[in-house]
Amino acid sequence: MFVREATKKDVKTCARIEKQESAESIEIIEDEIEKQIGEEDHFIYVAEEGGKVVGFISAEWQRWNNSLYIDSLYIDENHRHRGYGSQLLKGMIKRSREIKSKKVFIDVEAGNTSAIILYLKHGFEINGYVQDFYRSKEQGDAVFLVLYNKYSR
Repeated sequence: MFVREATKKDVKTCARIEKQESAESIEIIEDEIEKQIGEEDHFIYVAEEGGKVVGFISAEWQRWNNSLYIDSLYIDENHRHRGYGSQLLKGMIKRSREIKSKKVFIDVEAGNTSAIILYLKHGFEINGYVQDFYRSKEQGDAVFLVLYNKYSR
């Protein structure tokens, strides 16, 4: 397995992977990913196996509060539970420390226990719960998780 920064060539594959879980049109997903790849404060990494992209993670550096917000983590449905999510998350946590962000945070659908367990395994803490956060989903409750970066002084 190989983790690297995403390029414009990865847009269609990443969009196809996200579409497995998203109700958005493939065109909207592609436009969003392509825009994010070009943004200075947005980081996207892909996981490759045998030269094929099998997952990606995307995060935005919110400079105003020096935090990194993970807005996407998707693994192709045929490649889940093989460590790709962990490797992508480790890469993004490393990036957050390189930019000296205070914390990394994410919101996760409350019913997505696999994702919640993944984040807890990597040192995140549950920081909140909001009912009906995702208005477009039938089960729209969200769990908020945060990882505080600690730096030596």
